[in-house]
Amino acid sequence: MKINIYSDIHGRYNTFLELKKNAPKAQKEFFVGDLIHRGRNSVKMLEYVLENNSNVILGNHELLYLSYKGLRNKYLNNISDDTINKSKKIYLSANFSLDKDLNESKKSKLFIDNVDNFFINLPIEINIGKVRITHAPPSIILNNHSSEKDIYTYMFHRPNPLMQIKDKFSIFGHNGNYSFWTWDNNLAIEKSMSLKNKGNLGECICIDSMKEYLSVITIDVESLDYEINKIRGDKEWK
Repeated sequence: MKINIYSDIHGRYNTFLELKKNAPKAQKEFFVGDLIHRGRNSVKMLEYVLENNSNVILGNHELLYLSYKGLRNKYLNNISDDTINKSKKIYLSANFSLDKDLNESKKSKLFIDNVDNFFINLPIEINIGKVRITHAPPSIILNNHSSEKDIYTYMFHRPNPLMQIKDKFSIFGHNGNYSFWTWDNNLAIEKSMSLKNKGNLGECICIDSMKEYLSVITIDVESLDYEINKIRGDKEWK
């Protein structure tokens, strides 16, 4: 089965549609999280994923929004009120504005409630075939009893060298460096993204490059053959 996995959209709805139009056909599509903020069309992007019942990973920007609203999911249940308040301050100090965007769009309370519930129920990883999809590099395994430190490390870190978990071919965003790594004696060795590398278990790809590109990886979840397509990503950046 072939799937399409999109990098951090960050409110660039029209750019996403343009990329999707030119992406190879696949049976399913996935998003690595961070649908919102930075771009001008977060609300339209949320309309799309809600209408299409899309497969989305919880990103750190969705996590910050939940903290700002005082909402908790099964991971945030292990987070202290003090840390939630610190996350709320980050949301406010960085001028992230999904709450304002939703209000200015004059969306109904039902729509906003649906957005909140959608975020609350987002998974932190999806495993399909030989592929693991996460938002940030999956250096630890999380569960409902994971510590506050582990959860925030998992959601926000940008480690180098990458990862400690090598049982799957990992695809993630967040890092902003659009790179490919493979393993050599347990060391993560960066390779050029321009090479048509055939994935083997233990290899990993970051498909995010912040505002420079929006990208999609089309991958067969069993053979791990893949191709990556990208498009200029700064046209809708605030």
